[in-house]
Amino acid sequence: MAHPEPWQEKDHLSRLNLEKFEWESVPVPENSHRSAFLQDQSNQSLYNSPYSFIYFSGTLFLNNLILTIQFVDVNVASLISFNSVGFVLDYSIAYCFKYSVYCKVSCMKLSVPFIPDEKYTDFLKNKTLNIESIYFSLHSGQVLDSRLRFKETGLHELSKGLQALGSVKKYCLLNSRFIHPGLYNDKLFLNQVLDKLEFLVSHSTITGIVFSDAYFLNAMAATKRDVISCLEAVPGINCMIDSSQKAVSFFEIIEQTGFKLPGKIVLDRSLNRNLKQLEKTGNKIKQQYSPIKIELLANEGCIYYCPFKFAHDAQISFSNLRITTDKTLRTNQRIGCHAHFFKTPENFLKSPFIRPEDMDRYKGMADSIKLCGRTLGINFLFNCIEAYIKKSYKGNLFNLMDAAYWLSDLYHIKNKNLDPGFFNTLTGCTKDCKRCNICQDLFIKTAKKKSLEIKNYKDCL
Repeated sequence: MAHPEPWQEKDHLSRLNLEKFEWESVPVPENSHRSAFLQDQSNQSLYNSPYSFIYFSGTLFLNNLILTIQFVDVNVASLISFNSVGFVLDYSIAYCFKYSVYCKVSCMKLSVPFIPDEKYTDFLKNKTLNIESIYFSLHSGQVLDSRLRFKETGLHELSKGLQALGSVKKYCLLNSRFIHPGLYNDKLFLNQVLDKLEFLVSHSTITGIVFSDAYFLNAMAATKRDVISCLEAVPGINCMIDSSQKAVSFFEIIEQTGFKLPGKIVLDRSLNRNLKQLEKTGNKIKQQYSPIKIELLANEGCIYYCPFKFAHDAQISFSNLRITTDKTLRTNQRIGCHAHFFKTPENFLKSPFIRPEDMDRYKGMADSIKLCGRTLGINFLFNCIEAYIKKSYKGNLFNLMDAAYWLSDLYHIKNKNLDPGFFNTLTGCTKDCKRCNICQDLFIKTAKKKSLEIKNYKDCL
């Protein structure tokens, strides 16, 4: 039987209003037993993967996450009936063919941190079906991202870990709020940065960079290095892009530099709780810069419209430039966001986080979900990524949050107790908190104060 070309099947299915699917060919072991193949795939989290249909040379299979489709007309299979649970009903063919075509619906994949750790790399390798992209810092030399560095890793070791993740998109974080003004004109420094990027392009096929400092972007572009045109320049989450006009302003700067326009843009976390504005902003950006994709940050867990954000980022930059020792944690505990949540923990529920259960609520408004928390270590990331892949979490909600993770030592919010009305209540509220007690009442109802506990040292690693 001839193997149909993916675009032929796409054209065929588009007549059934399924035209938004993307396609790719994936090899299947020759003469492999179909049920064995499906079982093997299900063991690799196919049930939770973004793959919705599996096409075996004329036979469609449906996984159990998709809404019921009663009949699908395929070129060589006439009418096949599906139900909404389990795989396909037809098991009459004992062998599958050498090639299959996977049809991916617009289920949202994840953008996750990458840390050069062998155990964590192996974990991500087994989750690539669910990962849209990874982002990583340069773990040596001048700190150029927006987090403090606790450990150095050589460029070759970093590259080796990135290579292991194959075709997953990879973005290098150069998103410090600012760098030392003298470095904008330091050709030696700029060329050293671009040398590293050039190495990662050639050895690890990185996709682009994430930036916050437009001065730095222009300074790199002024070197006229060839590697510039190979890389997307993606405005970081802390550019706080909350309107299409602001996005256009960044895109115009990027176009002038010679960097590629970004394939995606991360909108400001505040839009997570303002769905009308989110949809409006995303649609306008896509109209002007198709086929750009929209990404949302899910688990920061900081104050809604945090008043400390700009100063906090600046303090981190001061520390990374070694102008001062790091005092950000102590400052936040005394007079910043930690102090705020310590006094009024119920205000955490106003934070624009997205729970794993609510990811699908953003379909049509966003294409991928970003997870953060790389400074909290691999155990945090294991737990967090698994929860968002499964789109379900039964544990303490604070254990999924980055900025509010410390509250997990003080309170336990059983995530499932927030169902079923949490999303509609918090995205539909007026934000007129002086006249409303919903967050306070919900926190009292769902949060349990924890007793003092001394953790095992190994659990803090």
